[in-house]
Amino acid sequence: GCIRSFSLSYNGEIGDIGISAIVRELPPSLSELGLDECGIGDVAGEHLLAWAGKSSKSLLLCIEGNRFSQNLRKRFITLSDRSKNIKLVI
Repeated sequence: GCIRSFSLSYNGEIGDIGISAIVRELPPSLSELGLDECGIGDVAGEHLLAWAGKSSKSLLLCIEGNRFSQNLRKRFITLSDRSKNIKLVI
């Protein structure tokens, strides 16, 4: 089988380094990713945005309660607005 849903939400100690490493290993089969309140800033957010932008499948991305700048938040929203495949909870 393949992983379709993965959540690390509410693990605030993961932070940018942990999430950046995890994002590099996420399988293309993923359709739901939960990273609410994981202490993520713009460093990992950039990796996450790039990964989500490559997704060709329907994707639910939950990233509430992190430390993204307003600029990065707007870029996530723009990606979600432009892609019919990405549903965003930010």
